[in-house]
Amino acid sequence: MSKNTKLVLSIDPSGNWLDGKGKTGLVLAEVDEEGFKVILKETIRAKDYDSHLDYWEAHMDCLDPGLDKVIVEDFILYPNNKMWSYLETPRLIGVLQMHAHLLDIPMELQRATEIHMFNDEVLISKGILEKRRGRYWHDNRIYNDHERSALKHLLRWYKKEYGNGPIQKKNQSEAVRVSPDT
Repeated sequence: MSKNTKLVLSIDPSGNWLDGKGKTGLVLAEVDEEGFKVILKETIRAKDYDSHLDYWEAHMDCLDPGLDKVIVEDFILYPNNKMWSYLETPRLIGVLQMHAHLLDIPMELQRATEIHMFNDEVLISKGILEKRRGRYWHDNRIYNDHERSALKHLLRWYKKEYGNGPIQKKNQSEAVRVSPDT
């Protein structure tokens, strides 16, 4: 990576602590104009916390002043959707926005629909993901749905930030190019 390397955290948040099903995917990567390298991927699971505040605090702990950017999948309430929800996810996003603001970390919100161009099949064809035994892998690690979504949001941001430059896989000499059609 070059001296222009940025440390970027991408988050696919789920604030759903009440039902215990919330799973937030995180991907931390070093990025520059030559590509990206995932240095950490993780899932924060609601069932591991005693309260929604403890669960949300685990998310806040991921925001570090050393980050150059945070990308978060936004929450949009569509008509006839989540009508009886406690709307925990948008509340969590607000907590993250405020915490990032206080730490002076730029945050970008992306709609879920913005990553449609990076579906699993496209990422497999580009060499970013592999599918083995029914699971998706990147850099020899299994990625669950939420971690893959966080990775896709990182790729979307990368494409906007650096245009169609190469996206390099870790431990691979060749680069893969994200084309305007993907």
